[in-house]
Amino acid sequence: MTTYYKHYFEEDNEEQYFELDEELHCLRSMSLKEGTYKTSNMAGDYSLSEGSFVEVLDQLTPIEEKEFQRNWDIAIEPYRQKWEAIEEVIKSGQIITATIICFYPQGVIMDIGTDFAGLLSIADCNKVFSEEKQYPGNSAKFRVMGFEEEQMWIILGKVD
Repeated sequence: MTTYYKHYFEEDNEEQYFELDEELHCLRSMSLKEGTYKTSNMAGDYSLSEGSFVEVLDQLTPIEEKEFQRNWDIAIEPYRQKWEAIEEVIKSGQIITATIICFYPQGVIMDIGTDFAGLLSIADCNKVFSEEKQYPGNSAKFRVMGFEEEQMWIILGKVD
């Protein structure tokens, strides 16, 4: 079951929102400071917390999914036009080069040379990269499998 929380950091005048999975690992996050949002899905802001939130859950305020989603929608709106344009340039089935940026619970976040990231499954990462090569900066060719609209990610797969 997915749960939603927020926390206000008074010293930074910053509000943070978290979407957590059933094991309390962060799936999406965003911050709001001085009217500006940063989200965990956009280039330069890849910042999901590592590990479970179990130790800090008592410091967070539970919120409804619709509050989280309303803020998420506001946060990603400035990117909507570029996202729609990228879907016209990058096509399903296309082969592209991608570079490992970081690892998220959803999979491996990949730099594909655009404002948007690629997402590669851990299973495909294991097929393409040996364990000792699974770190940021390593690149390979991948097939575009589709588009993940909510996170604005290009889904990547192993080239057969």
